[in-house]
Amino acid sequence: MLSIQTERIERGHSQVSSANEHFPIDGIERLVLLISRLAFWRDHSFKPEELYLYYRTLNNLIGRVLEHLISLDNSSLNEIFDDKSALEKLLSLYQELHINTERKMEGILKKNSALLNRLNKHTAEISLQAEQAQVLSELHKNEIITNKLFIILNHEL
Repeated sequence: MLSIQTERIERGHSQVSSANEHFPIDGIERLVLLISRLAFWRDHSFKPEELYLYYRTLNNLIGRVLEHLISLDNSSLNEIFDDKSALEKLLSLYQELHINTERKMEGILKKNSALLNRLNKHTAEISLQAEQAQVLSELHKNEIITNKLFIILNHEL
């Protein structure tokens, strides 16, 4: 999307106005897509877990961008925009993207109710392992356990 916007700026075309805007592809791209589909045929469907993680990551990134744009809007740095409505348009575009991403995440969770439990379990296990490694490191750093015991316990983790 960034490359499309850059190309539009260079050519002097109108910018993205909606999160649901579709981008046209040219004949060469269609030919490449057709050849790649025929030559490398495979199932292009994503697992619900992968799709959910993609949308969750996208949602987190959009949230961070929104935070920075809002802080930019509330500071004196908003003067870098020549057009005062440009920042408002950008904010509304990212807010719309944020809402759409959350809807897609909710849709995936409605179709796969066990998915959230699996993801929460996996996240909890990773967090527990990280916490155990940190506590072990602190015990070793504070010389509560010996080097040999630290090495043995570290390998068990």
